[in-house]
Amino acid sequence: MIKTKTFIQTRPYLFATVCALAYMLLAALLNHLIAGQGGGITGFYLTKTLAAIVPIVLMVFLAYATKLVTRTDFGGGGLAKGLLFGLPLLLLFFFLYDIWPLLQAGQYRNGATLVTLILMCLMQLAVALSEELLCRGILYKTLKMRHGERGKGLLLALLMSSLIFGLMHFLNMMNGVAFLPVLTQVAAAFFIGIFFGALYIRTGSLLPAILIHMLYNTFLGLKDVLQVEAAAAPPPAEAAVVTAAAADYLVMPTITLFFALYGLFLIRKQLKKSGD
Repeated sequence: MIKTKTFIQTRPYLFATVCALAYMLLAALLNHLIAGQGGGITGFYLTKTLAAIVPIVLMVFLAYATKLVTRTDFGGGGLAKGLLFGLPLLLLFFFLYDIWPLLQAGQYRNGATLVTLILMCLMQLAVALSEELLCRGILYKTLKMRHGERGKGLLLALLMSSLIFGLMHFLNMMNGVAFLPVLTQVAAAFFIGIFFGALYIRTGSLLPAILIHMLYNTFLGLKDVLQVEAAAAPPPAEAAVVTAAAADYLVMPTITLFFALYGLFLIRKQLKKSGD
C-alpha cells in the first residue's frame, strides 16, 4: 500500500495514463465480446448493462486500493445543489433533442419496448458511475496531489483529468465510428468533463456529477430507442446536406464549451485562491 501511494505521488501522470488505458482496454475487450450478440435492441442494452458492471468493479477496486475515493466523496449533502447547478444543461438537452415529443409519441424503434428504455438508462448510469469514479475521482485527485488543491494547480488538475476523459473517447473508433465524429466527441467530452469536475469541486460529492452525466448520456441516446413519425419531404439539396453536416459537428463542442465556462464560473472562488 505504501509503495502504491509513493508511486502515485512520484509518477502521477504515469499512474493516470495506466488507469485510463486499463479502462479503455477493458471496455474494448467487453465491446469485442458482446459484438454480434442477438436478441434485438432490448437484448443489446441488456448485454451492455451487464457488461458495464465490470468497469465499475475495477474502478471500485482501484478506489479502495489507492484510497483516492472514499465514502465522503458520495455525501448526499451537495446533491440538491449539484442538481440545481446541472439543471440548465438538462433543460437545454431536453429541448434541443425534442425529448418531450419523443416521449409523447410513445413509439419505439426496431422492436424496442419500455424495458429497453429502462435498460438504456441503467446502462448509462453504470457508465457514468465508472467514468466519474475514474476521471473525477481517481485521476483528478491524483493530479491534484501533484499540482495542488488551490488556484492554478487545481485548474490544471481539472483540465488534465478532463483531457484524459476526452481522449478516452477515441475508443469509439474501434466501434466503427469515423474519425471526424469521434474527434467531435473527444472535444465535447473534454468540455463537459470540465463541467462535471466543477460540480464535484463545488459540492464535494461525486453524486451530482454521476446523475447529471447519466441524464446527459441518456438524452443523447434516446433517439436510438424512440422515434417520431416524420412527414414525407423531398430530400434537401446536396449543398444543404453538406452545410448541415458541417454544422452538426460544431453543435456539441459549442454547447459543451459553454458549460465548461459555466463550470469554471461555479468554482471561481476556488480558482482565485493562492496555491500552498
